[in-house]
This record gives sequence, C-alpha cells and structure tokens, in this order.
Amino acid sequence: MLKYYIFVWLSISIGGSLINTIIWWLEEKLFSDLNLGFERGVDYFIAVFVFGFVLSFLLSFPGIFIIYLIEEWKKIQFTIWLHLAIFVLHIVAIFLFFDLNSYTLSSFLGYELTGVIVYYFVVYKRKFNNINDSELIDLD
Repeated sequence: MLKYYIFVWLSISIGGSLINTIIWWLEEKLFSDLNLGFERGVDYFIAVFVFGFVLSFLLSFPGIFIIYLIEEWKKIQFTIWLHLAIFVLHIVAIFLFFDLNSYTLSSFLGYELTGVIVYYFVVYKRKFNNINDSELIDLD
C-alpha cells in the first residue's frame, strides 16, 4: 500500500509544480504589465519548475508519510473532514506567513488539489472498494 502513497507524493511534486509553473507563466505573460526590457525565457520557467519540484518533494513527504502511518498502522481512516481541516490549516499558515494574494492562493491550490484528487482516486477509492468487496464476501 505504501506505493500508492508514494504515487500521491510524486504527483503532488510533479503535478503541483507543473501547475505552479503554468500559473507563473500566465502571470508573467498575460496578467502583468509588459516589461519589454526584461524577457524571461524558457530557462527561467524550467528553473521555476525544478525549484518548485524540489521544494514540494521535500515538504510534502512528511505529511504524506504521517498520513500513511496513521491510516496503515493505526487503522484510522482519513475522512474528507480531516483533509478539509488540513486545508484550512494550510490557508491559515499562508495567511499568517505570506501575502494571501491571488497568485499565492492559486499556486497553493495547484499543489493541494493535485494531492487531494490523486489521493482520492489512488488511495481512498481502493480502500473503499476493498471494504465493499470484503463486506460482500462476508455476507455470503
């Protein structure tokens, strides 16, 4: 089961960083005032992706590992309410330590939504289907 959590971890790192890089590119190219004297090339956005990937790779591992330990060893299932509570804590931390502007919030949502969606389809649905299958076997 650990491989599914590792898949969630890698999806957060790769998918979230890709979404963050696209949002950054859109901010620079479409939504900000054009600065003709300073043009950021492809190398800049590759660096943004790599930097975001490394940071999210390092920072999301403890959270995913703690969720794995709680769910697999203690057999306490993470519900949607617990994920919502973690989401609210992240928003409060962003509000307290960073400027809560539209770019920061949209970048954060890229990482958070990627993690929640992949977690739901890779981990949660597998457990839910396994529980239903075992209940059907017990009923026979």
